[in-house]
Amino acid sequence: MKNSALICLYAFLTLVFTGISSLNAQESANISEIRYNAALNDYVQSLLKDFGKDAIQKERFLIQQIRMINEEIKSRVDNVDDIRKNYFQRLQERLAEVRNLKSRLNTSGSATLLQFVNELETKIEETINLGTIDYKKLKVIEDATQLVHIAEEMLKLDPNARLEKNPKIAEGIQKTKSGFMESFGVDISLNKKTPAVSGKKATIFDLYNEWKRTERIKYQVRWTDIKVLKKRLLKNADSQEKLRMFKRELRQAADMYNFGYYDLAERSFEEILKRYPSMDNLDDILFYKGESNFILGRYNRAKEDFSKLVNNYPSSQFAPSAYKRLIQVDHQFNDFASIVKHLNTMQALVSSSDPNYEQALLVATIAGLRNGSYENASDYALEIRANSPYYLQARFMLAEAYAGALNYDEALRTFKEILNTKDLDPEFRSSVFLKLAYLSYEMGDYQTALSYFDQIPSAFRNYDRVLIGYAWTSYKQELQKENAEQQNYSFAKKSLEILLDNFPFSDYYLEAKTLLGYINQLEQDVSGALENYEYAFNSKDVKLLSDTLNEEREALKKAYYETQKREKKALENGNRSEFEQAYNKKTDIKQALFLSSYSDMSSVGVAMSNEVKRLKAQLVELDNLKAKAKARGRDDLADQIEDLQLRIYKAVNSIPEKQYSPLGINYFDEHPLARKESMIEYENKLVRKMREDAHRQRMELTEKISALDVQIQNAKRRRDYKKLVRLELSRDRFKELAKRLDFVETQAYGFDTRT
Repeated sequence: MKNSALICLYAFLTLVFTGISSLNAQESANISEIRYNAALNDYVQSLLKDFGKDAIQKERFLIQQIRMINEEIKSRVDNVDDIRKNYFQRLQERLAEVRNLKSRLNTSGSATLLQFVNELETKIEETINLGTIDYKKLKVIEDATQLVHIAEEMLKLDPNARLEKNPKIAEGIQKTKSGFMESFGVDISLNKKTPAVSGKKATIFDLYNEWKRTERIKYQVRWTDIKVLKKRLLKNADSQEKLRMFKRELRQAADMYNFGYYDLAERSFEEILKRYPSMDNLDDILFYKGESNFILGRYNRAKEDFSKLVNNYPSSQFAPSAYKRLIQVDHQFNDFASIVKHLNTMQALVSSSDPNYEQALLVATIAGLRNGSYENASDYALEIRANSPYYLQARFMLAEAYAGALNYDEALRTFKEILNTKDLDPEFRSSVFLKLAYLSYEMGDYQTALSYFDQIPSAFRNYDRVLIGYAWTSYKQELQKENAEQQNYSFAKKSLEILLDNFPFSDYYLEAKTLLGYINQLEQDVSGALENYEYAFNSKDVKLLSDTLNEEREALKKAYYETQKREKKALENGNRSEFEQAYNKKTDIKQALFLSSYSDMSSVGVAMSNEVKRLKAQLVELDNLKAKAKARGRDDLADQIEDLQLRIYKAVNSIPEKQYSPLGINYFDEHPLARKESMIEYENKLVRKMREDAHRQRMELTEKISALDVQIQNAKRRRDYKKLVRLELSRDRFKELAKRLDFVETQAYGFDTRT
């Protein structure tokens, strides 16, 4: 009995636990399903937004083109009201005719024919109610009506005839089906086939994909109709009508540009260049197309436009501005050779007093300094006239060019001339004094350098550079004294201490620590020297740690994006298990990536623990000193040491032993400059990679677009219109993508690599 009871109890508990496990598994499955559906909806929503952003610009352009076509048609047709009246009168006649046919055929017994007539009647009514003239629809309706008349005559000859089996009627129905598909966008075929049902259940992504494909085709069909209609209007136009169409499009494009719709303006200018190549003086069109691209940050496309302008219209009034833009684009992409080439060409064509030329000279001077071409930079700066608004800036860069070429005397003279300018901006004046101070330092005139540093106020934005200059100059000046006993480094030390106390994130912090350590060594301050050298030495290790963490973070980012792609692919394919695996992996990576990215902001760092270690080391040292004081009978000193130890103990005990931050541990709070240096190198590497990737992808797209152009021409020659539509859709999509990549490449060069 006892065994039987135990068995029953065991069976009951097994059932309970099995039920609980089953419930947990079911709940987990429900959560996974909810998560999958939510992710799918979010993904499709994001795709819809992206599609809308791209489509809205093209739709605006299309609507603008339709309006202008309508205006041109109205301009050429005088009796619009009569044409409209006749059009709808013909539709009413067809409707009455179809209804009469319907009443006569009701007794024919042909369900196929009656269904066709009902569909035709509905379409005529819809066309009338729409109130829009569409001769394509009218033609299809009249052909369909004629087909019904033929069918009626055949039924009169043979009342038992099966119309759908008759080759002539079947061919007519198929032709009508195609006409209705093209004109009305729907299939009214009598022989509609039920779509094949696949094993995969359609998802919201499948619906979006089909909708997107349909929208692209619909846009392409509408745009093709507009192009064909415009081509016919231009072909049949006389010179006055063609000029009117040109001016209308030019006015619309200019309005879009002036109102700030630069994408629409660029599309409009491009359309004008395509449709009116024989028009004289299209230089203004090219210029404003280039300006639109320049403003939109698509510098490569802008360069193509401005290059065409200066090559095709070298004497154009827009040429100076175009050359200036070309030089700005070259400067953006660090192409100094191209800057020199364009500026040399510009010099031969443009007056030296032209404001565009002066701006181009200024950009070329900046580029020359950045490129280390000091001779070119000085030549360009000297060309900027004294009455130019850029004159002071040019003189400053001229002095920098002289200094870069080691012509220190000319650099000093030029900087001093700048100081004689009236009403000089205080910040600019301080920058000039700073340059003079460092030039004097390089020339070994330390006393003059100190006098220039003295004239810079502490409110100067780069005052940490002044302090490090003070320290080095004073240090070098003291080293010149032959008698070591006369050397006094107190001023240099004071400057360094101010820098270290007030500018903890300065670029010169580590340099200041190293110099202070060397001064401590000269003064035989062993503990001070060791402390500063240790900091400098540890900074190297911290930088190496930062470099390693940056590499790990980059690997995490790559894994995260790869998993994200895998997740999206699973959503597109409706693969729930694959999505769940990708989602879980992405969640794990995301947490690690978060800690890696934001640990610098953590309040828990190594600086505090290192400070506790230093305090404990001081306690040990104080114990030794106290023992020595007692051994010498100096109880007063021992009591003072004990008081100091007590204060240190209180400070150490007040620090919590274990601290927590959701951001993890900050390993760089004690060496922020080492972290900064590491991050600069890391960011420079990312910027260079971004530039290379954007350029490579843009060039690949350009090659694909060129290949598609050839295929499109071949499809036109073969009259393979189905393939032609598909190729044009692909080309348009690639062109839009190329615009994006142009913007990305321009932005990538906007991020300067820092040193």
